[in-house]
Amino acid sequence: MDADEHAPGPPLPRVSILCHDLSTNALGRSLLLAELLDGLTEVEIAGVHSGPDLWAPARGHPVPIRVGPRVEDSTGLALARAWLADLPLGDVLLVSKPMPTSLGLVRSTTLSRTVAVALDIDDWEYGLCRATPRPLAHALALAAGPLIRQRPNHVARIRRLERHVAAIPHRLVSNAWLRDRFGGTVLYHVRDPEQLDPARVDRRAARAGLELDERVWVGFVGTYRPHKGVDDLVAALAAIEGDRAPGLLLVGMDTESREVRTLLTSAAAQLGAERLRVTGTVPLADLPAHVCAADIIAIPSKRSRASAGQIPAKLFDAMALARPVVATAVNDVPDILAGCGRVVAPGEVWALTRAIEELATDPEQRARLGAAARARLCSHYSYRQGRAVLAEFLRGLGR
Repeated sequence: MDADEHAPGPPLPRVSILCHDLSTNALGRSLLLAELLDGLTEVEIAGVHSGPDLWAPARGHPVPIRVGPRVEDSTGLALARAWLADLPLGDVLLVSKPMPTSLGLVRSTTLSRTVAVALDIDDWEYGLCRATPRPLAHALALAAGPLIRQRPNHVARIRRLERHVAAIPHRLVSNAWLRDRFGGTVLYHVRDPEQLDPARVDRRAARAGLELDERVWVGFVGTYRPHKGVDDLVAALAAIEGDRAPGLLLVGMDTESREVRTLLTSAAAQLGAERLRVTGTVPLADLPAHVCAADIIAIPSKRSRASAGQIPAKLFDAMALARPVVATAVNDVPDILAGCGRVVAPGEVWALTRAIEELATDPEQRARLGAAARARLCSHYSYRQGRAVLAEFLRGLGR
């Protein structure tokens, strides 16, 4: 961090960030908060986990992480409360997400010392849970009742906990939709344009490593979820014909997932092997090369409860790395990409096809939009702006 980026004013309090699940991409937002505070104050991440390992892209990250117990049932929750009660904390406990294994633990635990508690909300968690109808699971919940609800982050627990958000007066949110629903200070998924600098990437080598030929490649980067619209992207690309039709690069796919395997089978059938490349999860350090390998980044989110409160973090990665973006008009995306990206209505595959086809045949427009996107990231959504917002927020906790 440059010397002139140190937040002016009195020293900031020491911060402990409580992540609700260190083994999932929920850790991404906690890492962002920690990186913004690094060099401004003492900061660490702590949290429980639902899987055997840390979230794969974060392994080896330099931010200190205190790993709590594995929580899969009510017994795990009891262990987590005991762990949190003994945990040495900073002056501020910044709780990531209003989840039972983060905010729920804080509400039900006597902490080791008196600290200021703040809450960071980067998704509408209840909306995410209810976005995809699960009639069988709903019927089982009604029949089994308490047995099903032993799951730590069951939707019923999340819904109850959302009603207590207002009890935490100091709140950060990641977009305007969440601000309108929960109140709070907006802190977008800002990015470091020095770390994510396309000039530092050997794009030719990245493309060769991914076996991308000379055709235009459209990239989707991130964890697969149905509301992210990857099926719409596949259909949009399948509608473009010709020997040099754009290909699809999928980065971050969990091929152990049944949903992902179904998606990949469909994509291969529609596009053919020559127009499809797939990678698993990649370390955060390798993200720039994978993003820069694509000629266009697509963020084709559907309109749903899940996408209503969500800004894809990969949008800001693409902007920082000067990639032209085609995205759908969900949440704050139209404002963020104003003048520096292509935005179409969610679910309109024909519009997605047209936007991709126009960019695929116009390299000058791609270069112009990519440069404009990076410039907007640097001026509105960089670490410099994020640090200023977060420093002011933390200083306000004592007011």
